[in-house]
Amino acid sequence: MRIVLALLLLLAQPVLAADCLRIVASPSPPQIVLRGVIDLKPASPPPGAIEVFLKLSTPICVEGAARNGFPFKKERVDSIKLGLPANLLGAFQSLDRVILRGELWGPAVNGGPPDDVMFAVREVL
Repeated sequence: MRIVLALLLLLAQPVLAADCLRIVASPSPPQIVLRGVIDLKPASPPPGAIEVFLKLSTPICVEGAARNGFPFKKERVDSIKLGLPANLLGAFQSLDRVILRGELWGPAVNGGPPDDVMFAVREVL
């Protein structure tokens, strides 16, 4: 049974990578499930702050509109910054394997590249 499941996942990966996830600016955007490994990186200010990233187990494609209204498309995204609710701050360690449900947000409002995308975590599965 496990061999069949592994083969199905292996065959489905190119299809999953080809589908583009869309950033939707609606009151209730679709929930997305991502899996991967946590990567903690130092943030610029303030000293000692960290940013939490998810190294994805399968690359994804993300598309949407930048602040200036121009469309963008990022193919083969293999790492994405996480936006965590207060109850999950400090809950992750580097190299933790996780499955997360949430939504794509982007681009950032204050500075950063116009195609900067964040995954807002709603739930750990």
